[in-house]
Amino acid sequence: MMVLLGYLHQKHELPRYGWRNNGLRYHYTDAQGLLGIIQNGRLWATDIRFLNDPSEGSFLPERLISLMESKPGGINNTEREVIKGLKDALRNPNSNYSSFCTSLSANGDLLSQWRGYGSFGKGYAVGLSLEGLLPHPQVASYYDVIYGDNGLEEIAFDLLDLFVSSVSKWKDMMFDEWVFTLSVLAKSFKDPSYSEEQESRLVCSYSGDDNDLF
Repeated sequence: MMVLLGYLHQKHELPRYGWRNNGLRYHYTDAQGLLGIIQNGRLWATDIRFLNDPSEGSFLPERLISLMESKPGGINNTEREVIKGLKDALRNPNSNYSSFCTSLSANGDLLSQWRGYGSFGKGYAVGLSLEGLLPHPQVASYYDVIYGDNGLEEIAFDLLDLFVSSVSKWKDMMFDEWVFTLSVLAKSFKDPSYSEEQESRLVCSYSGDDNDLF
């Protein structure tokens, strides 16, 4: 997983890490939430499956697969086989990790956030400067969310070429590595209809089997 993720980060600057973009991020909450932050010194994280975007976690892989299938000039048999393998691996991943997210916004006075999380304006937007306070990457990651599919076409075709060139040698492990890598990247992509949120997020994941954070 780290090999493919490192390749994507080096060539395509994915994921976009929040620490590269300094400045305050705002966490919207009600009075009880603020009191909990002060008393416990912690931020509450929500299971990503229950966030406001129904395409959470699926937007990126589904869009990449769609772009691969619509490659200009059509796809050959080997590419078709690779895409099928990717789809099968996405439907039946070998590892099942739960992910939890603390959402922040670059905008400290956003009406939709007051309505959704700030008691309709009676709550608080807590400004946080995370520079120098970020968790170890084995515990949590800090992403700036990317909205929409601008630039994904180049990435999709690059990955397809990479997989085709590797399938004969690495077929047994390639698809599982793809799924695991996409599960990491997908947490920093959302449908463009949510772009107003200007979200950054702290994400931690663990296995229900051994509770190891990564």
